[in-house]
Amino acid sequence: MKTTVIKRVLLSATMLVGVLGFAVLPASALPVELCPTPVIGEDGTPVTFECNPTPVLDTVAPVIHINNPNDTQLKKNQIVLITALGADAVGVVQTELYVDGTLVGSSSNPWVDATWTPTKRGEYKITAKAYDAAHNVGTSTLAVTVK
Repeated sequence: MKTTVIKRVLLSATMLVGVLGFAVLPASALPVELCPTPVIGEDGTPVTFECNPTPVLDTVAPVIHINNPNDTQLKKNQIVLITALGADAVGVVQTELYVDGTLVGSSSNPWVDATWTPTKRGEYKITAKAYDAAHNVGTSTLAVTVK
């Protein structure tokens, strides 16, 4: 009797979609290491699976870019649209926008937007943050001047 041993299988979301036809998994679950149950091959020989799962840790922070305002010179009482877009190898689960440390917008998507109307002249710091499921945080900052 012939036995085939498969040590471990590491699947990405693309592979899961290809194998299953669909994949509904939280971003924190990817990549997934599967430890399948033993099965019998087409020729009747047992296929044995050995698995000692090791967690795949996500230690890389997302990146985020402030897309708007694209002009750093603003006017007092001007309505300013602030937009940012985050990206991560595993997935962005939360994005936030701050003006001088005050939260002005948040989203559970990779993109976020908010409006802000500066009422005083001076220097301001716009900060965008992107979070992934492993709690890594990416940050981008833009300094603007209100005249």
